[in-house]
Amino acid sequence: MALAISLTVAAVAGLTWWFAVPRVRIDDPEAPDLVALVTPRSFVLVSLAALAAAQVLWIAPAWTWVLLVPYLAFGTPLVAVDWATTWLPRRLQQVAATALVPGAVFLGVTDPGALVWAVVGAAVAFGFFLAAWRLSGQLGFGDVLLAGTVGLVAGQSGPQQLALALLLGSALGVVVGVVHRLRRVRHPELPSYFAYGPTLWLGVPAAYAVAPLLSG
Repeated sequence: MALAISLTVAAVAGLTWWFAVPRVRIDDPEAPDLVALVTPRSFVLVSLAALAAAQVLWIAPAWTWVLLVPYLAFGTPLVAVDWATTWLPRRLQQVAATALVPGAVFLGVTDPGALVWAVVGAAVAFGFFLAAWRLSGQLGFGDVLLAGTVGLVAGQSGPQQLALALLLGSALGVVVGVVHRLRRVRHPELPSYFAYGPTLWLGVPAAYAVAPLLSG
């Protein structure tokens, strides 16, 4: 089952990249050319990235899949755009968030307690990153919105899973930030900022992969 769903995640991510990303319009003169991002090579890379991320389904409890699967399938193309451009298009975020709604409804029917924790997780993560966005000026508001999604999916498994996802996502962000700073030493033309969204997003599958090791 995990193999079939992993392949489905990869297919949905690839198709979203190929058909949806070029159609996104951003009302900003500095917006990147999303059409130029979509090539046969990038299609393969995004599909493989989604397939790799979906390997966590072999570890994560099956009941979490109702949120985790759409999170992986539609989140991969979203953060791939961020990685390539440092932009998180609002339209793609809406698509990714909407894809979670059926799973949230199903979770509310089958496990209301998990849905409560998911909503609490979304609120906590969104609130924390909103405060960081206002105080630091180092984050984009797209990262704040993404944090809410991260909190929803990780939060369904309780506060420890939420904390672990945010911790791992932030730790990965620090690593990428250090690497980016070292690259700027040799390439000063690079911007001072980097895409934080992909590492934040990766916190969720990383947490589900690591959680059994910590509990056992």
